[in-house]
Amino acid sequence: MSEVNNEVPRKRNLIEEESLYPKVEEFNPLLKNTGATPTSLIVAILKNARIGQDLTSFDTPTNLLSGRSCLEKLGDAYKPTETLFELFKETDSEKRMLLVIKHILENFTTFVANSVSHYKPFNPILGEQLFMHWEAPDGSIFKFVAEQVSHHPPISALVIENEKHKFKSNITLGSKITFKGNSVEATFRGYRCISLPHPTTGEMEHYELDGDSTTGTGIIIGSARFGFTSTMTVKCREHPELIGTVKFSDVSKVKGKLKAKSSEKSKKFDKKPYRFTGDLLKTITLEDTAQKKKTPWIVMANINHFQKKMPQLIEMGPLESRIVWHDVFYGIVKNDQDLATKHKHYVENKQRAKRKERKEKGETWTPLMFNQQSESPNGILPYFEINEVGIKKLNEIKDKQKEEMDVDEDDLD
Repeated sequence: MSEVNNEVPRKRNLIEEESLYPKVEEFNPLLKNTGATPTSLIVAILKNARIGQDLTSFDTPTNLLSGRSCLEKLGDAYKPTETLFELFKETDSEKRMLLVIKHILENFTTFVANSVSHYKPFNPILGEQLFMHWEAPDGSIFKFVAEQVSHHPPISALVIENEKHKFKSNITLGSKITFKGNSVEATFRGYRCISLPHPTTGEMEHYELDGDSTTGTGIIIGSARFGFTSTMTVKCREHPELIGTVKFSDVSKVKGKLKAKSSEKSKKFDKKPYRFTGDLLKTITLEDTAQKKKTPWIVMANINHFQKKMPQLIEMGPLESRIVWHDVFYGIVKNDQDLATKHKHYVENKQRAKRKERKEKGETWTPLMFNQQSESPNGILPYFEINEVGIKKLNEIKDKQKEEMDVDEDDLD
């Protein structure tokens, strides 16, 4: 049984309301006339949260929401950059590993720099979906597909794919947000595997990432800042002689190295051909240790992210993020917090009712677009991979779902 949210509790004009969405990426509750202030954020947390409490399901007032779903936020965080095209051409194994790390760090700069990230997104409902894509300069397309595969605990399954370059990034991500008194700690753990062919041999290589966490500080005293405070490792299945490590500190500070074994017989990574250090919000410098040469490696101001494109609202199915949360978003943008709150509670209550119904019937929900794999590569979370059959099935039933999207206004009471 799959989760279905076929109800639209407000008369919509999706064609006209489409124009509201370009504003969402700049939408910051504390900079708009929503009645939200730093004080109201503090009061909302203090009134409803306890130190050590898991805030994943925290009932955030709508005037403090970021205006987009967590799935869309994740899509923006993992967007491709021009560095991938260097990776597609590079033949040297050490430099390929280095470019993978560079691409990952470029993703992280987006998260730290984006002010929208400082506010709580909509919690995805079970089975919520997101489709979007990016057009690359060479005309190829990076497709993004996401589904919320678990609600308690929250787990999102994502895939980014470029068919022309045979590139795929599989991501399974779980989240936990904890109130720390003067800070909020958001921990994201899971598994990410970037796969692509070697440009010379054509053999597939798989780069595995483990370990990333974000922490918000200064929520009550000082300014709100979000960044990374953990250690990340990157490995390649086909090149076990290489490993990349990255250590994050003080929100946006980064230092790391690419380590290698000097020979097949070496038990330790006794070579460090590259080191890097810097700030995600400014510049990260790369040192070639053999040549003792330092050069600017990642300059945030120079990163070229591709522009995302999403289907129009009228083309979306009822489980796609912007349709699920459209009425809440509409209320936020129109500064009608009563309307936004009313529809937020409507969406959440329908999910609770469906969860109760499944429990009473003894039914188990299964994802439509992703299959859970038998083993987790790192033992942290269940791992999911894209189910192409499920996506075809989704396209077949989407038109039928749209026909069922009207509901009586009385259902809101």
